[in-house]
Amino acid sequence: MFKSIAWVTGFLFAAVVAGAQTKASIDEGPVDALSRYDVKPRKVSTNGYPYMQEAVYLHKGDWLVTRNRSREGVTSIYVYDRQAKKYIRAAEDTTSRSPSYETTLTWVAERSDSFDIMLAGRFPKRIVDEDDYWEEAPKKDTPKLSYTIGILRSAKATVNPAWDFRKRLSYVANHWTAGFTAMPRTANEEQQKTGKPIREYVPETPVAVLNEMGVSIQVFGYGYKNKGNAHQAYFMFTADDPYAKAKSNFDKLVALLKPITDFGEVKNLNDPNSLRRVGELATARFALKVPRHKAPIDYWFLEDAGKGFKKLPISLFLFGDKQKAKVMIVMGEASDDIYDMGW
Repeated sequence: MFKSIAWVTGFLFAAVVAGAQTKASIDEGPVDALSRYDVKPRKVSTNGYPYMQEAVYLHKGDWLVTRNRSREGVTSIYVYDRQAKKYIRAAEDTTSRSPSYETTLTWVAERSDSFDIMLAGRFPKRIVDEDDYWEEAPKKDTPKLSYTIGILRSAKATVNPAWDFRKRLSYVANHWTAGFTAMPRTANEEQQKTGKPIREYVPETPVAVLNEMGVSIQVFGYGYKNKGNAHQAYFMFTADDPYAKAKSNFDKLVALLKPITDFGEVKNLNDPNSLRRVGELATARFALKVPRHKAPIDYWFLEDAGKGFKKLPISLFLFGDKQKAKVMIVMGEASDDIYDMGW
């Protein structure tokens, strides 16, 4: 699975004294992202169904990720080009994900200009009694649209090898605000050759918090084949090391992450009553507190961090056995899906 590991070289690891540093921040990096959640239609079409039209300004190369959820049925999302006076992107396939239906559209702006995001919904008549072919009247729903605009300012994307632990973590956290969509990357070559959906990418400028860690971006979530419900997580991981070395790295990372994150919890797996998965030796979960409008719409299960804030999840794992083990830091995955990846 992870044969395309990109080993980070040339980075100096600067150890810091716990408690003597500021928190990591999503504001240190080249990404400027904005998310809007649950935008409701303000207009009604000629057939009586609500629809919305939201104007957005995009620079060439900016990413637009949109998603609609409806409890009643099919919706469509469009990007309308005001200059050409036509629809240039459409998502008309709706995925059923109980208890709602979803439509997702992603697009990269081909020029700098204002565009309209449009949402339309029409819910067909449904057969209630198949023997009598009696149909319900079509239902009306109030669909809501959420979207993230991810902007990469290449001029600010320079990586400094002298960055300390906090700065490196902040740089990666900044890219998370666009769901890692704006981060330049190359696809896993072996996966690309198969013609099947690609689930792993390697950043063109990989940043890891420790020298010995490799980096890749993994695609998770339901519907990853068409990216309908997928999201991306940033992996930093060591090779399989002797257990003592891996455990030492795990403990060091716990000590470094605690003072620069807003939330932290170390899971005690020595408890005989503690549930663990095969290969799970130790787990610690951390999080940064970020404004909701800086949390990309891609992610599921993001916990609240106070009114108007969400948690950016940062999970730390010691994985293996008492002979060999690896350490992983996963940014952006709030659930336990990483155990489905074959580690």
